Amino acid sequence: MSENPIVEARARRAIELVTSVEASVLRGEPADVALSRSLRQDRRLGGRDRRFISEMVFSHFRWRGWIDRLQFLGLEARSALAYLLDAREPSPVAEALLARGNLSPDCLAPQAGRTVIEKGTALRTALGDRLPPYLPGFAPEIRSLVPTWALNCIHRPGGEPEERFTEKLIEAFQNRPPTWLVVPPSHHEALIRLIDSEKSFAIRHPIIESAIGFSGSPDLSPARSRLGTFFWVQDLASQAVARFCEPRPDESWWDACAGAGGKTLALLHLANGRLHVLATDRRENALKNLRHRVEEARYRTVSTGVIDALSDSPQDRQFDGVLVDAPCSGIGTWNRNPDARWRTDPDEPSRKFAIQLKMLERAGAKVRRGGTLVYAVCTLSEAETVRVVSTFLRNHREFSLKPGKNPLDNTPSDGTLWIWPWQGPCDGMFAARFIRG
Repeated sequence: MSENPIVEARARRAIELVTSVEASVLRGEPADVALSRSLRQDRRLGGRDRRFISEMVFSHFRWRGWIDRLQFLGLEARSALAYLLDAREPSPVAEALLARGNLSPDCLAPQAGRTVIEKGTALRTALGDRLPPYLPGFAPEIRSLVPTWALNCIHRPGGEPEERFTEKLIEAFQNRPPTWLVVPPSHHEALIRLIDSEKSFAIRHPIIESAIGFSGSPDLSPARSRLGTFFWVQDLASQAVARFCEPRPDESWWDACAGAGGKTLALLHLANGRLHVLATDRRENALKNLRHRVEEARYRTVSTGVIDALSDSPQDRQFDGVLVDAPCSGIGTWNRNPDARWRTDPDEPSRKFAIQLKMLERAGAKVRRGGTLVYAVCTLSEAETVRVVSTFLRNHREFSLKPGKNPLDNTPSDGTLWIWPWQGPCDGMFAARFIRG
């Protein structure tokens, strides 16, 4: 145990918050929501402590499939091991927590940059002879990091060997993707100078020129006040889906599940602001945020309305394009939200299928002849992607898939778009683009 009372106090607070957030997750609350609430309530914590605790909490859920088997160590040591599996540098607090489990403070070096398989080997070595008799053959298996039901329901591309695909997918799930922004390319260099290079490094996408990502959780406040241009946070996958819509100037579009407006902004950006967009959502609070962002970007051709796309639609209107970014199981975001894999019900993909199909059918009725209908979800399950599309096409012969190109690599698309979490890297998403005959 550390003899430094400040380090001990930080260690106690970190574990208190891990315990509190885990209890919230077990009740179905997202970890980021629970953690944010707890951090707001504790003003004693400085910026460094908040970053450490946030990283430990998310590492706890990211590596839960391994560390839950090590109950004999206690929560303190398990959380420290999880933290070190992601960390780039040692931490006195992590060392203090390891000591509480009677582990050497240097038993596991920070593992950032290593593969999941390499991390598993390092964890097994770190435990050494501390393994109890009932765990003599403890071997951290990559498949145990994701629930079995999810691996069984995720769509696997044809021709991809199962073991290779599974390993690549979980490797991507175990690494948090960058924070992607939409920024005019002419401002990239200035933006990079405004971001703390010691805490975050930049990634530029080779094809989507306005996309620039930063590792970790960069502090964007200096850029917001000094960059001199409007920009917004939007994952690379969402940027690709917006480009897949191919909006053209002077068209009319309905963003049926607009949320806070990321894709509304992207559609307008792609049409140089010359797009008439109706952005709707069933939540007024989300639309309030959307209206603020649209005003900040100085777009003048957006109207909003509270509409539940599952049960309602704009009256007496047809659109050149409709985007349905439907609610889904969110499997594609498990790299960014590692706790979600442990709180998502195995029946969620099949339950969402009926909702998604109904939304798509209602939205399709609002597409004019020759117009575009785009269906998008941040999930990778067979039910919410392939099955929704095939059922919709079977029931609505007036629609067909509209071929094009994958915006991320310019490869040909049959009208469907698979974005895998190792691309970018970014969230996993699926989109389908239809044309109404």
